[in-house]
Amino acid sequence: MEKEKIQSLISQMTLEEKAGMCSGADFWHLKGVERLGIPSVMVTDGPHGLRKQAQGADHLGINESEKAICFPAGCATASSFDRELIRRQGELLGQECQAMDVSTILGPAMNIKRSPLCGRNFEYYSEDPLVSTEMAAALIKGVQSKNVGTSAKHFVANNQEKRRMTNSSDMDERTLREIYLASFEGAVKKAKPWTVMSSYNRINGEFVGDKKEYLTEILREEWGFDGYVVSDWGAVNDRVSSLAAGLDLEMPPGDYENDRLIVKAVQEGKLDESVVNQACERVLDVIFRYAENRDTDAVFDYEKDHAAAAEIEAECMVLLKNENSLLPFEKGTRLAVFGKASADYVKGGGGSGDVTVSYTVSLDAGLKALSDYVSVYEGLSSFYNKNVRDQYERGVAPGMTVEPEVPAELLKKARAYTDTALITICRFSGEGWDRTSSYDNGVESGEPMWKESQKVFERGDFYLSDAEQRMVETVKAAFPKVVVVLNVGGVVDSMWFAEDPKIQSVLMAWQGGIEGGAAAAELLCGIGSPSGKLADTFAKTLEDYPSSYNFHESQDYVDYTDDIYVGYRYFETIPGADKKVVYPFGYGLSYTTFKWELERVDEAED
Repeated sequence: MEKEKIQSLISQMTLEEKAGMCSGADFWHLKGVERLGIPSVMVTDGPHGLRKQAQGADHLGINESEKAICFPAGCATASSFDRELIRRQGELLGQECQAMDVSTILGPAMNIKRSPLCGRNFEYYSEDPLVSTEMAAALIKGVQSKNVGTSAKHFVANNQEKRRMTNSSDMDERTLREIYLASFEGAVKKAKPWTVMSSYNRINGEFVGDKKEYLTEILREEWGFDGYVVSDWGAVNDRVSSLAAGLDLEMPPGDYENDRLIVKAVQEGKLDESVVNQACERVLDVIFRYAENRDTDAVFDYEKDHAAAAEIEAECMVLLKNENSLLPFEKGTRLAVFGKASADYVKGGGGSGDVTVSYTVSLDAGLKALSDYVSVYEGLSSFYNKNVRDQYERGVAPGMTVEPEVPAELLKKARAYTDTALITICRFSGEGWDRTSSYDNGVESGEPMWKESQKVFERGDFYLSDAEQRMVETVKAAFPKVVVVLNVGGVVDSMWFAEDPKIQSVLMAWQGGIEGGAAAAELLCGIGSPSGKLADTFAKTLEDYPSSYNFHESQDYVDYTDDIYVGYRYFETIPGADKKVVYPFGYGLSYTTFKWELERVDEAED
């Protein structure tokens, strides 16, 4: 809708109606004004898949949502370094939004991976702001090409989950500009997201949502952002001051008390009504961008999108190790597959990134579908599948790493069946909690993060658990050929396999979405060659990361003493730090062999 028409609508609205447009109608909907023909539109979670909730709304992924396609998470797609691939994923998401009548998808999530322990690293892209902003821009362009909005989040410096609603990220201006703002800047300038989501946290003691410097001076005046700024859900502290700072839309609305505070502030002369008008104009502009381009014929092609999810994941996996060219498996290879992740594949993380799907393809199922290539020992397969079913009945959430002990007789039969073992390791993480440096399992020995509907969500970890270590040692002792598949949402300890000659091959499969197991199985069998490269640095120990001593602190502030030296900037700059790296940023093997021979240069004749 033209700007003049929007301003005409605003001129016909009461002050109460205008104040009301500055907050939602409910958890997922923006207000409409029926008498003026302003529709109520829906927004929903989904950086890598729609989480449209019909009822029982929440932003932590506890309640069920409508079934959709879970595409590979940001940790995976960033490793493709492929803008067109991510744009394609965005186009599919945009088409699904049109089919499900969702005006704006709350993503991409594009905070910097300052520490490997951040619970939401599975949906973030990289430790590097250029990679992050380029990947995010590609997704934004893809989604918005379908006349559906995006919400670049979480602006800005939201790099941990612990105390995220009150924590202060304390840093100097250079660090903020070169690392944390830079992760957003390119995407805002190039892709022009319809909305930006303000984060919960403070920076240097002041809440981002109350700070005009960030929401107006930098975002709008410097970068040219022309959409509306929406709060993260519940991230409003002082509604009048946040509105003046440039936070246009509060979500969710609560009891509408803040709407009344806006009206009162205008009536008492504490807030100029032009500020309210401006916020309304921004919100209405985005509402009509969608409403006037609504594709009522859009369809949700589940089968097509399932196939696309697998194709995208195939471009994201990273081959970390492949001694003696053990991968891809030769046709006719027999496999003994170990690890709960073989039957309980993690498609993505928890919270607002948790997508309800009709099914998830496990690695076990993916390998069995390729019977022309490999055969899987059924005894172990049945053992792990039964264990997963039993754990579900006890309330253990999907993707947890409670590894069962393999009976000695079953191990013996597996060794008689084959000399090749495949170990699967999975990790589950999510919104609301950070990973731990030591193994802290809610079901076996620690406290669960929360319980809901008899489900227990546990914290993922950086190192192997005792049970996983026992499994690895048992397998290495029994099988001469060992391959590892990592079904994880971010950087994990790699020392246990990097220099171990008994583990010949390692594939980083990430959290690959609904078809992740199928895509990983095909790559293991040589249906395609790994082409992904690491978008993060894998150091030898957690303590080797410069953020390790200033992350996740008990106080309500974190001193960013690592400054601009995040990820590879630290390891390539600080003397001796390169010796702490196992797999550097940009690393990734393939099945292709390369040979470099000394070139001869002949002197040119006159």
